[in-house]
Amino acid sequence: MSRKNSLIFLCTIFLFAAVDKIHGQQDSLVLNFKEYLGYVKKYHPIAKQAQLTIAIGQANLMKARGGFDPKIEVDYDRKEFKGTEYWDRLNTTFKIPTWFGIELKGNFEQNQGDFINPEQILPSEGLYSAGISMSLGQGFWINERIATLRRARFFREQSKADQDILVNKVLYQASLAYFDWLKAYQDKKSMRIF
Repeated sequence: MSRKNSLIFLCTIFLFAAVDKIHGQQDSLVLNFKEYLGYVKKYHPIAKQAQLTIAIGQANLMKARGGFDPKIEVDYDRKEFKGTEYWDRLNTTFKIPTWFGIELKGNFEQNQGDFINPEQILPSEGLYSAGISMSLGQGFWINERIATLRRARFFREQSKADQDILVNKVLYQASLAYFDWLKAYQDKKSMRIF
């Protein structure tokens, strides 16, 4: 067999394999209703946008929960000039907010220096304090943190409901389009037979 003939033979085999593969792929291109709806849910822009609203609702809820995180505040101020320490002030506070509108608080304060205001003079080892703060009137039963958290939870639930409504509308329209196409396909297929 010559080189030219072997090349034609190989090309013919590849051509038949490609045609067979194309015919085999046509059978795999049939998309059933369940797969179709899966693609719609995954790739439709409105369905993707609805998923983003859920993520926004979850982020707002996490932000509202952050209002109940413990907080540490540090205030440090120092002045030194030509080797003289005018003052060195340290004030640290640790706060723990609770669900009940009560806030636990711890504080450490230390002031030293040659030119400290006499009102701010403290013992050399510093001054510790602890306490509880709460509002007896407004804000005792519900305060801003709890209200924000409740709003965020409500928004998250509302986002889920809105997402369900949007996705259901999209799936309904997609289902109508699928069955319209299927009916048209069946009609065309039945016309070929006659």
